[in-house]
Amino acid sequence: MPTRALYAPQSEVKDEIASGKVFIQGVDKAERPCMYVVAAKHLTAERDVEQCKRFICYSLDRAIEQIDPQKNPMGSITIIFDLRGRRPVTTMYP
Repeated sequence: MPTRALYAPQSEVKDEIASGKVFIQGVDKAERPCMYVVAAKHLTAERDVEQCKRFICYSLDRAIEQIDPQKNPMGSITIIFDLRGRRPVTTMYP
């Protein structure tokens, strides 16, 4: 089990996983895992901020697990933000 303070087990982010706002699929030309974030599915009124933070950590951990150190020795990932359909209810303001 990771010792990082931000580690988030799947059981703590079930609602965020179910939203389908983030998924990891394949690798890019440089063999980096590709994480896709669909901004239109991030409904700020229906989220718990702490669970959202844990979900970010969970998602990054899942992408990092996909890294092939032989093909991607720098350990990089690609994150693609799909901003189509973004509107005020999907945007976090300070």
